[in-house]
Amino acid sequence: MTRNCVETEDLGLLESLPVDDPRRVHVAACARCQARLETYEEFLAERPLPVGADPAAARAHLRDVIHAQLSPRAPHRERSTTSRPAWTRWLGMSQPVLATVAVLIVAALIVLGGRLPVFRSEPEVLRGVDGTSAGEVTLISARVAPNGTLTLDWRSVSGADEYRLRALDVGLVPVATLPAGSDTSASFDVTRARSDSLAGARYVVVVAFSSGREIADSRPIPLPLP
Repeated sequence: MTRNCVETEDLGLLESLPVDDPRRVHVAACARCQARLETYEEFLAERPLPVGADPAAARAHLRDVIHAQLSPRAPHRERSTTSRPAWTRWLGMSQPVLATVAVLIVAALIVLGGRLPVFRSEPEVLRGVDGTSAGEVTLISARVAPNGTLTLDWRSVSGADEYRLRALDVGLVPVATLPAGSDTSASFDVTRARSDSLAGARYVVVVAFSSGREIADSRPIPLPLP
C-alpha cells in the first residue's frame, strides 16, 4: 500500500465523500484500493456488525481480513501419499544402529573367510592370501600327496635367514620343531605325528627366524591325519 492509499478505517466513508474528494479520486485510479474496497463491501455484506459490538474490534478484524486476502501466499506442498519400498525403511535408521549392523556384517565375513582349510585324502592345492604383512609368513600353497605327505610353500620374509616347521597339538600348544632350512618350501611327513617325538601333533606352522630370533609365523595348517 502506497502513502496515498486510503486507510482501511476510511473505506466506509468513501460513499459519503464528494466525487472530487482526493480519496475517492485515488480509489478510482488505484487497482489495489479498488480491490480493498470490494473486499470491504463483501465483508460487510457477509458479516454485518451486530448490535452492541465493539467498532474498534470490528475494524481490527476487518483489517486482518483485507490483509489476508491481498497478501501473496506461498504455494502449498502436499505430502506425498505414495508408499515407499520396504528397503528404503533402512535409510531411516539411526546412525548407531547402522554402524552396529555394519560391524556385525564385517565380523561375519572375517570369521567365514578365516576358517582353516579341511584336508582330504586326495591330492589338492590350497591357495593362501597374497601379500606378507609384518610378523606373518604368507603361505602360497599346501599340497597333500596320496601318502599323506604335506608340502608347504610360502613367501620369503624380509630379513629371515632360516625357517622351521613347528608342530602344534589340538590346543595349538607346540610339541616339536623341525628345521626347514633357508628355502621357502618344506614337506612334513604326517606319519611322524604318530611317533613318540611328534605324538599329539594336529597342526603345523611355518616360523621365520633371523639370527636365531623368531620374527614371523604363518597361520596353523591342520595335518591330514586319517
